[in-house]
Amino acid sequence: FLSLAPLIHEERPRLRHGFVIFLSLAGITLALSRGAYAHLLVSLLVFLFLELVVIRDARAVRRLVLGMTFVTPILVVALGFLVLNAGLGSFMQDRLSMQSYDQVRFRNQFESLVVAHEHLLGVGPGQFTKPRFLQDPHNNYLKVLAENGPVGLLSFLALVSTSVFYGLAGVFRRGRTAPAQAACVAVLIGIIVESIIIDTLHWRHYFLFLGVPIGLTLHERAKDPISDADSAFLH
Repeated sequence: FLSLAPLIHEERPRLRHGFVIFLSLAGITLALSRGAYAHLLVSLLVFLFLELVVIRDARAVRRLVLGMTFVTPILVVALGFLVLNAGLGSFMQDRLSMQSYDQVRFRNQFESLVVAHEHLLGVGPGQFTKPRFLQDPHNNYLKVLAENGPVGLLSFLALVSTSVFYGLAGVFRRGRTAPAQAACVAVLIGIIVESIIIDTLHWRHYFLFLGVPIGLTLHERAKDPISDADSAFLH
């Protein structure tokens, strides 16, 4: 999304952005991960909404419409050809179906509430599996609650909410950083939703995208309007 934003907003889009997008889509496809597919879908829907409804830049809207009309079918065919020729069709079908560990995952999510009740201050960061489980609960919020207690969970939710708020505020200002803010918010919303079924605390890019919207806002306040040199990293 950080490559898609400049690709649709720049007056002269650079080829490298399209190349990065194709490599990323190929990597996500070949990852054969249900979570990765869900993350991409949610983030893409959020990004399209922010671009088409909120920012409404004429060039970006035109390029998005053209991309969805002409480029998307080409990407689908190319990725489909890649999957079929790699012999991954049956394996992908198996990965997308219900897995045996899903039942264990949902049971651990329920049991994590028991741990949180028994340890009101939490069992400590990274200690969830120590008392009784072999697996994480695969729910970020329940894991934070069990390991850090209610105060820790509220603090974590406050951090995430603050970052999303700053990102959305930057989008609604429709300034120079709005495309980058939209990309960050889209990724964050995807992770927030994904965190319901996956432990995302070890995702390093999660914390990167938590910080970027706040950093962009502080940068915009310090240098308004920001110079081309200062915003070069957005492209």
